[in-house]
Amino acid sequence: DEAPWGSVNGSGEGSLKLNLTASGDVSAAVPEVRAISTEIVTPPVEDFHIRMTKEDGSMTKTWESVKDFVDEASFPVGIYSIEAFYGTPDAQGSIKEGEEGFEHAYYYGLTENITVLEGQTTDVDLYAGLANAIVDIEYTEAFKNYFSDWQTTLQTVGKEPVNLGSREALNYITPGEVTVTMKAEQQNGISVSLKPGKFNAEAQHLYKMRYNIYNGEIGNAQLVIEFDESLEEEPIIIDLSRELGNMEAPKVEPEGFEPGQNFASLEGTQFDGTIKFNVVAHGTIAEALLTVVSDTYNPTFLTDGVIDLCKAADKQEDLAKAGINAIGFYREPGELAKLDLTELCRNLPSGEHKFIFQVTDTHMQANEPIEVTVAVIPKEISAEGQEALFGDGYADIIIRYNGPDPTAPGSNPFSFDVQGEYGYESCDIKSINGVPVTRSAQFPVHEYTYRIALPLTDNDAPQVKVYFNRDINNQDEQPAALTSIPFKYPEYNVLLDPMAKSIRIRIDESDIDKNYLFFRKLHVFVDGKRMDPKTLKSDEETGIITIPNLASGKSYQIKTTLESASKPKAFGSEETVSTEIENGVPNGDFEDLTETINTTINQGGQWTITRGGDKHQTTLSMGIKEPREWVSSNSQTCNLNASNKNSWYLIPSVYNTTLSWESKQPTAKFWGQGQDAYISTADVYKNLSAPSGTNAMVIRNVAWDVNGKAIDYLNQTGNTEHSNYFCSNHPSSIANRTAGYMYLGSSIKEGVDFTTRPTKLKGSYKYIPDEHDPNEKGQVIVKLLDGDKILASGIIELGSKDTYSDFELPLVYVSDTFQKKPTTLQIKISSSNKENDIKTTDYCNKEECCSRGATLYIDNLTFEY
Repeated sequence: DEAPWGSVNGSGEGSLKLNLTASGDVSAAVPEVRAISTEIVTPPVEDFHIRMTKEDGSMTKTWESVKDFVDEASFPVGIYSIEAFYGTPDAQGSIKEGEEGFEHAYYYGLTENITVLEGQTTDVDLYAGLANAIVDIEYTEAFKNYFSDWQTTLQTVGKEPVNLGSREALNYITPGEVTVTMKAEQQNGISVSLKPGKFNAEAQHLYKMRYNIYNGEIGNAQLVIEFDESLEEEPIIIDLSRELGNMEAPKVEPEGFEPGQNFASLEGTQFDGTIKFNVVAHGTIAEALLTVVSDTYNPTFLTDGVIDLCKAADKQEDLAKAGINAIGFYREPGELAKLDLTELCRNLPSGEHKFIFQVTDTHMQANEPIEVTVAVIPKEISAEGQEALFGDGYADIIIRYNGPDPTAPGSNPFSFDVQGEYGYESCDIKSINGVPVTRSAQFPVHEYTYRIALPLTDNDAPQVKVYFNRDINNQDEQPAALTSIPFKYPEYNVLLDPMAKSIRIRIDESDIDKNYLFFRKLHVFVDGKRMDPKTLKSDEETGIITIPNLASGKSYQIKTTLESASKPKAFGSEETVSTEIENGVPNGDFEDLTETINTTINQGGQWTITRGGDKHQTTLSMGIKEPREWVSSNSQTCNLNASNKNSWYLIPSVYNTTLSWESKQPTAKFWGQGQDAYISTADVYKNLSAPSGTNAMVIRNVAWDVNGKAIDYLNQTGNTEHSNYFCSNHPSSIANRTAGYMYLGSSIKEGVDFTTRPTKLKGSYKYIPDEHDPNEKGQVIVKLLDGDKILASGIIELGSKDTYSDFELPLVYVSDTFQKKPTTLQIKISSSNKENDIKTTDYCNKEECCSRGATLYIDNLTFEY
């Protein structure tokens, strides 16, 4: 093909031809020492790793072998850098017998600005050279004869020491400043541990050292160490005197660990180990090197990962803040000292941290470096919310965690905040379930199920913040994990209770707690439109949601869902119901009347106009009408079967404002002088009005007696020229004084059939108290009953009003009226709010002879829904 690697529009691919060379060339300064073979064996080219990085950062890829790279065949066009490497940057060590010679080496090569052209092959020459330095150590025969055993340790600053043993071999080390430590045992069994010197090592360089002994007599010999001319111009000479031979090298005793021990600690948990170094130096301490080998911990008081505690007096404060407690090293070191790294290890970041400690005295003797490693393993925390049944009030969260067992008493490090109705709320933990484990150094992940209590929420999947060892004083602390709780909604039945201008909704659920939660969660749709929750009326105690402001006598489609989305996937219920038709107060305007009283009775006692003259009798004719469907107290107070039909004993306690009331005065003359018969009406019955319509009702307190005694006639000497004659005698007693009343119903049953549920009674009234009891009030009582059980009721007391005023009487329903309609309506109106001690005033004149009291005028009774 003309374009074998892709298109020709600039977005295709091209190929590379890699020419990789691994070079073992090193530079060596040849000293006046015995040369050994310096032939370097390189790793096979095919074992190199290849890493390719695009200049714009859009691609980085590593191949495990050259073959894998070649098999890739083509690459997107662009500019790249290519790296080839073998081993790891921290590789070092001595070539052992049987090894190829490159096992401890690190090779690296880089070439940049490699352009991959579309449809073309680009040649790439890549040179990978040795990234280590090589050290060759020679032990002379005199040395070997003087010592029975020996070994050399090399340590590059900030790196781990490498023990080269006693063999003469090529030794790979990390470039940098290298410290030499030699430990040897003399033929007499006395050991010396010396730190004779340092040198700088560069990559691709070979360095030679030679150990020799002058004057090989025990106690008088000199150890001579010769370096390359490029390192030390003069050899290092150490007198192996008897004093030195008898003096022990500094001893560093570990406390709480064994040399080389590996500790494992989980990030964010308490390190429970102890790491201390106790130093005894028979020669004064001259140097105390603490080396920290770590990729993640490099405080400023370390230089290339190393600090000499004997020269760190100006860094004491920094060391203490870091948790390093050093005693006996600063200023004037002596023979005893202590280094405590325990607190430091409690604050380390995640990663592997190796601590190497070596002490050298003034005689150049040094202890063998003591190592201890603390691996702070990154905590692995994930959370997964389990599906929860909405309304149960709890949910399970699975925590996957590689830390200590949280099920042990007092060991739980987790806390939870759940997205509730008013933001995130802290939740109680109801239980923790998991298999108790004994942690290994690897800290494997285990699962634990946390059951947490849930706050009220309208969210279908509320978010959960999981905190680990939460700091309650840190308001900005970030959670260790996030998850959510998907709610599963149970099947449910909705009960609807249509009223006249509203529809009440309740979940058919016997569990009170669930009912409460459903009540807070339910979303309502009316004729397909979602109702704003703010427009709904909610009663938390009963769990009833009311849809207000509907029209009476109309059908509505009601749907509900537990999902909070504006467009729910499914409705839990759907039903069409009709609101009640509004019913008013039966004959509440009192316009439909029927005559109940039409009679003439005596008005007071007989009278004469002259002593011993003819007796005359004033009479009262009255026509009273009462509203249909209402019953009044007139059958008591104006009982036409009374033994003495007199206005003092028979008095209507209820009458209509359109009544007929006539006081008939007889003809009363003597010798032709006196009065002719005439008719008059007392002022109290004149000019009566209604606030609307033609009629209102009047209810009053009265005195009455069905067994009233005859009233003595008045024998008087009058002036026949005047016509002002009547009987002013009062009864000796009147048996009863009661409040007048009127109620819905019949003479055999109080109340009328009624099946709707109004919210209040409204009407108009005025009230005139009696002068003997100015604080008395009228009273209206309303009851809605289901059989003999009261569903709703209300009572109001009506105080003094000279003119008609409006009143409202709210009806209070009992709590268990859902879907319960009344069967009976009771309304009772009374002229007094008192049951006894009713007061009346006697009125005795030509137009009226009776005893009456407080009077209530009432009209326009209506219901509001």
